[in-house]
Amino acid sequence: GRQRRDTQSTEAFDLEITVIDDKDNIDHLSLSICTRLLPAANISRTGMALLYVTLPSGFTLVQNGVSRNVLIKNVETNESTVHIYLDSINETQVCIDIPAKRNSKVANTQDGYVVVYDYYEPRRRAQRSYTSDVLRNISSCEFCGEDCNLCKPNVKVSNNNPIINSVSSVIQHLGIWWSFLVVISQLMLVTIIR
Repeated sequence: GRQRRDTQSTEAFDLEITVIDDKDNIDHLSLSICTRLLPAANISRTGMALLYVTLPSGFTLVQNGVSRNVLIKNVETNESTVHIYLDSINETQVCIDIPAKRNSKVANTQDGYVVVYDYYEPRRRAQRSYTSDVLRNISSCEFCGEDCNLCKPNVKVSNNNPIINSVSSVIQHLGIWWSFLVVISQLMLVTIIR
């Protein structure tokens, strides 16, 4: 009979990601993404290839950060994702720098990932995750000042507010009635069983 080959087990591309970040400038970072076609792909070059990049939460591509050239045919961005359309990839390594800037303050960012694949043969692919230790270790206090005063709400809740007191009173009464109803129903159930 026919045997199925698992094309997912062998990656078609070498893919390396270097994160360039600085704890003294938490509003900027760069990724250096290098890729090349591996001999195991059994082709000398791809057709069009796509590099799909997710940036860390709260980051976006710097405007005109990745320019079109002989290799890069198009760049599309959508919030924290970047799609880079490459003319083709062969066995010679190519590297692309992706500068990013913070557009919102997010603490404890999660890993990002990069996927490179042959646009017309998506099974030819490689995927890697990456992390920024600097960004991962940022707490919300980094954005709020040393004692977090900049993030503390300016709202004070007081028990002297008649609306809060009446709502609280109703909830307490409902709680008491609910407890009473539960006890009564259990007593009725015990009586019915006897």
